[in-house]
Amino acid sequence: MKKIYFNSDEEFQNFIKNGKDLGEKNTFLVHDKVIKIFNIRGLLSSGFIHSYSNRIISNSAKLNQNGINSLNITHQLEFIHNKRLSGVIYNHIPGIPIRDMSIKEFTKSFLKELALFLSSIHSKGIYFRAMHMGNIIYHNGNFCLIDVAKVHFYPWSLMSFTRARAYRRFIKYPKDLKKLGKNNLELLIKMYMEESKFNLLNKLIFKCTLKILMNHNYKLIKRYILFFAILFLIIWLI
Repeated sequence: MKKIYFNSDEEFQNFIKNGKDLGEKNTFLVHDKVIKIFNIRGLLSSGFIHSYSNRIISNSAKLNQNGINSLNITHQLEFIHNKRLSGVIYNHIPGIPIRDMSIKEFTKSFLKELALFLSSIHSKGIYFRAMHMGNIIYHNGNFCLIDVAKVHFYPWSLMSFTRARAYRRFIKYPKDLKKLGKNNLELLIKMYMEESKFNLLNKLIFKCTLKILMNHNYKLIKRYILFFAILFLIIWLI
């Protein structure tokens, strides 16, 4: 992997001065190459140990090896003057995010393609924590995942509960859910379960978990689970 080093903000600004600001989380387009910058927030972060650029390089390579289209990264960016920053350069991906597609394009045929794609990812044991409608590019019947810094790879197919969590992230944003529409969502879920070859128990766990996650604050649920787990441990030790 080739690396490009910057010693100041001025050097980086000169590097992208002829580029187009894509207006989303420090992303620029320069001569059919996309430059993506990551910025660590907060005082403590695992990003200081394992940078987001290293993660996205590793994850995109693993996704491609698993037959899931992802980024073709050509360079890694190192910011000598600011260790909070890291970045990558990858080839421009044709197509548009699902989020930017028109409602008319959400046909039954497209939803079936999408259901098969989501199912294939989860069947391969891949849990993409940021797999929302803005991070899936669609072009000529093909899907491609971007912004893949947060991906877990398991040696087994994802369980129904984990699939529901992943599915909830896909429709976590109200504007995406509104655009997709209730009828399309129900059809997509039905097709997803069919493509995943769920039995009755799998369907029950998946649908119930997804319903709970959609109607309640997921972070609050996790806090309650953690609280009762600690409480149970204390009682058991006593």
